[in-house]
Amino acid sequence: MDRLQSMRIFQQVVDDGSFAAAARKFDLSAAVVTRLVGDLEAHLGVRLLQRTTRRLALTDAGEAYLARVRHILNDIDEAHAAAQAHAQEMAGVIRILTPPIFGVHVLAPLIAEFGRRYPKVMLDIHVDSPPVPPIEDYDLTL
Repeated sequence: MDRLQSMRIFQQVVDDGSFAAAARKFDLSAAVVTRLVGDLEAHLGVRLLQRTTRRLALTDAGEAYLARVRHILNDIDEAHAAAQAHAQEMAGVIRILTPPIFGVHVLAPLIAEFGRRYPKVMLDIHVDSPPVPPIEDYDLTL
């Protein structure tokens, strides 16, 4: 049993108030969701939900467990988001060749904001009039 998945399913069952609604969100059958919550309860050795034909109610143990589960799942989601943001963060050097007029009037006002947004990116800007150095030495030539 994937405990993390079971914890997410348990939380969703409580949030939705039904096994069927949680099952739809996870693209599972209601029977599978019911079994996973039952397996989680068996693993923990405690009943988390009181089930009747009309409604679900958290037991005292279920309330305490849900509070911890929410905290744990939130921490995991935040850790994943931080890792993904770090992986997507731009870094490196961008070499730009630009004519003087464009460099002064267009690029110069944008450089400070670019530096704030992407602090790990170094801009290597060359302002040059013809004769032009070889273009292949640059990432961007204007």
